[in-house]
Amino acid sequence: MRFYFFCFVLLFFAILYSSCTFIYGNEQAEEYIYPELTMENLDYIRMRNGEMLARLRADLGNRYESKHIMELSNYQFEQYNTNTNKIDAAGDGGAASIDIISNNIQMKEGVKIRVDSEDFSLRAGDLDWQDKQKVLSGSEDSIASVTRSNGTEINGTGFHSDVRSRTWVFNSDVNGIYVSDEETEEENVPKENTPDENTPAPDGQ
Repeated sequence: MRFYFFCFVLLFFAILYSSCTFIYGNEQAEEYIYPELTMENLDYIRMRNGEMLARLRADLGNRYESKHIMELSNYQFEQYNTNTNKIDAAGDGGAASIDIISNNIQMKEGVKIRVDSEDFSLRAGDLDWQDKQKVLSGSEDSIASVTRSNGTEINGTGFHSDVRSRTWVFNSDVNGIYVSDEETEEENVPKENTPDENTPAPDGQ
């Protein structure tokens, strides 16, 4: 399976929050206890050459300048295929915390990510994205589930995905069914192309 799409989807969050800067007078940022910026019913759309690239919605967004953190509540995101203008990746979660300097993201309270072009869906209680290492992982006691339309469904705890090497693992409690693409292709071969055991072999065999 390929996992470079995680970079693509999560980079959207990083671009959004690293491109916004708000300055509030000469007060020291460390003095702030409450968020310097609060947005309700957030609806952010990213465009390029008149085409929609991505959309992010959230019930609430709080930005803490002193902590360099942006927090989202009940968020949904969509990423569009620029060739078809259709949604290619989508997801949602109960809460997310984005470090606007490191671009690391902590997602919790239920996370769902679906990427149609990769035929891949991931559900987890929480996920942590380390941008520098390009690693996505879940906590050791959080159950994650990977599914594909070919019947693959694998569950486990301690989910870990390395985007650069395009690999993923579960550390424990792994169960489910894995169906390779080759097996699916074999199952779809028309019966008339499948030799019957009663068909006589050609001469000389």
